[in-house]
Order: sequence, then structure tokens, then C-alpha cells
Amino acid sequence: METATERIEDGIILKVSGTVTISDAGELRRVFMDEVPSGTSVTIDLADTTGCDLSFFQLLCAVHKQCLATAASMRLRNCTGEVQEAMASAGILRTAGCAGNENENCLWHETMQR
Repeated sequence: METATERIEDGIILKVSGTVTISDAGELRRVFMDEVPSGTSVTIDLADTTGCDLSFFQLLCAVHKQCLATAASMRLRNCTGEVQEAMASAGILRTAGCAGNENENCLWHETMQR
């Protein structure tokens, strides 16, 4: 796994490349903690992500909840077929919001997958 951070006017784009597994979770968590200031809107670009496991989705969910708590936004973009397949296999895609957050801003809500 490799990451690259690009600062833009309204937030940060974090590009994740390669395969992301549980062995990368600590490093990716550090990237989020070090590179993404609280309250900053984040776009996760997955155009070069070739695979992932459930730990990646769990970490993204935690970061998304942190963003919502600080009124920042987070979205995924350029989800590859491999990432979409992993989402479907993990059973995380939703048609309603998360428990306690019924709005359609759940990271795994079908409208967020663009």
C-alpha cells in the first residue's frame, strides 16, 4: 500500500494505491492522524487501489464518523471494481443510513458510492 496526500482549497485528497490489508491498518491510521487535520473535508481516491480487506472499511468508517463529529465531510471517489467487489463481499453496502445516523450520509450508503 502507498498513500499520497494532496491539499486542495476545500480539504484534502488522500490517494490510496495498491492492496490494503490489516497489515497496513496501523500505517494508514497514522496517515489519517498526521495528514488530516480535525474538521478538514477528506476525499479518498481509490483509483489505484487494487484490493482491500474488511480492516480498510472499518478504518474508513471510523474516520468518517470522526469527520461527521467535526462537521467535516468525507467521500470516496473512483472506487475500482476490486474495491466495489470487496464492499459487496463484506456486506457493508446499505440502502439506509447507519444505526443512530439515519441520514443518507453513511459512507456505505449506495448514494455515497460515486
